[in-house]
Amino acid sequence: MDHRAYLGVVDYVVVGLTLVISTIIGLKFRSKNTKDETSKEYLLAGKDMSMFPVVMSITVTMLSGVTILGQPAETYRYGIQLLIVCLGFPIGTVLTSYIFLPVYFDCGVSTSYEFLEMRYGKITRCTISGLFLAQMILFMSVVLYAPALALSAVTDFSLEVSIVIFGLVCSFYCAVGGLRAVIWTDVFQAGLMFLSLIVIYIKGVGEGGGVSEIYRKSAESHRLNIFEFREDFVRRYTFMNLFLRSVLGAMAYYGSSQIEVQRMLSLRSLNRAKSALNWSIIPVASLVTLCMVLGLVLYAIFDTCDPVADKIHTGVTKYDQKNQIFVLKTPSTHIC
Repeated sequence: MDHRAYLGVVDYVVVGLTLVISTIIGLKFRSKNTKDETSKEYLLAGKDMSMFPVVMSITVTMLSGVTILGQPAETYRYGIQLLIVCLGFPIGTVLTSYIFLPVYFDCGVSTSYEFLEMRYGKITRCTISGLFLAQMILFMSVVLYAPALALSAVTDFSLEVSIVIFGLVCSFYCAVGGLRAVIWTDVFQAGLMFLSLIVIYIKGVGEGGGVSEIYRKSAESHRLNIFEFREDFVRRYTFMNLFLRSVLGAMAYYGSSQIEVQRMLSLRSLNRAKSALNWSIIPVASLVTLCMVLGLVLYAIFDTCDPVADKIHTGVTKYDQKNQIFVLKTPSTHIC
């Protein structure tokens, strides 16, 4: 018997509203800028953004639906050791604010690639820009795949249709509203991400038997082993590779990736950009921690009933689909 869960009418209305609101944000800022549509306004939001929206935009630019779906699945299967990145990336973030940002503001550039041309020539700028575009195509493919995968678990929409819908909406508000619309849409999406996680925790902790029971099951299954200092090339994670990866990754991402640099350059001064970047450590660490610990909650719920192992009846084919299945079909005894 097929016990697959499906969205209801209210669920479709909520999903539709999120897409409509994102579109309206793009239209709102387009109408505001029609009289003075300059590259500075379009690409850098006029360099007059306030700090709060930039902080939230920095957060959700680094963390997307991939985080919401992928990290709980990772913790569910392999444990919470990946949480070590929360020790390393703040260091990389602070270093970026003092090493990279002063250079961009002193040079008065609007992209990190303008600086490359000033320092190393046009060939270097074109080469790195081309590599960035190739990277973004691959990155956006994964980012669009994440919500499409979530919908495919609870609807009859194909992956292709979902990807096209999400892609068109995102392209529309970005193209029409410029960076200002992108930043405020990020604020809206950040609120949705935190709210959804809080609601899942409220339901999930009770379904998992409470905090103490979740801890017991996680400890017994060795999913709380965080500090693994033994270096082994065949181990999935060790303390050192995660720590170094997070420090260097934060410097590379915040210091050179245009999708982050552009947000910080939308602020009118270097000090405000530094503050925004450093304040973003708090929501980023909070969101990452919530997503990773959620994997432990889901493990406590599904420890005797793995929907993926019984995919013929549950319709769940990937661990990344556990979140939405849990939301739609609780308690867990109704799933398997």
